[in-house]
Amino acid sequence: MREADFWTSYKSSTILLRDLNMRKNLQDHHGIPYSKDLVSVSKKGDIQALYDYMSDNLDYDILLADDSMITMNMEGGLVRMVYLQNPIKHIGILEYISMYHKDDLNVCSVDELEEIYKEEYERHLATLDLNKAAVYIRYDEDPTLYRPMVHPYVHLHIGMNSNIRIPSSVEMTPLTFTLFILQQVYYDIWVKEFTVKSNQDNIIMRYAQQDKQIFSLVEDVWNDSERQFLHLAR
Repeated sequence: MREADFWTSYKSSTILLRDLNMRKNLQDHHGIPYSKDLVSVSKKGDIQALYDYMSDNLDYDILLADDSMITMNMEGGLVRMVYLQNPIKHIGILEYISMYHKDDLNVCSVDELEEIYKEEYERHLATLDLNKAAVYIRYDEDPTLYRPMVHPYVHLHIGMNSNIRIPSSVEMTPLTFTLFILQQVYYDIWVKEFTVKSNQDNIIMRYAQQDKQIFSLVEDVWNDSERQFLHLAR
């Protein structure tokens, strides 16, 4: 895909997450390098250390409401997109208020309560346990490393300490990747959009219909042997 298409899709992803009230902050490294040791830290396979490094150095493009991180970058044909789930167990502030200050919900508005209990909530988050099942998903597209049947041109990594590479016969856009994360990780939000809301109000479906820039791989980087095995397609 063209870099212009990539960054247009990235922008759509940030707006989708905003519309779902899932976007907490943006750093947007388009044209701005990540910290120099990010790759070496990620290769150590320690999800907590990687998360702490990215948090300390603001090495994310999108910070989600649960403090999980997404990075998306395309440069010189190399595409890498990463979802790093917050490795600390997380609850939203409204859930915290409902658990510990339930009676106040009948007295004050949600906005007022969030302001009143903001500092207490932040202190509570610091006491939560490690999420041992924290999810790490990475999409790679690298023209220089492609080897048929050994290293797919386009693939997904699941987990940090494995050789799992799920091959794909199509390129993923940032919007495709974001929708995949929503479907696989944020099940409650996904279900709400598809079971509670009407089709007209379904935010996810509205953005999915905009995701037009998905291209099948050409023969040079996807051959008949690779088609014989399970892979991602669209």
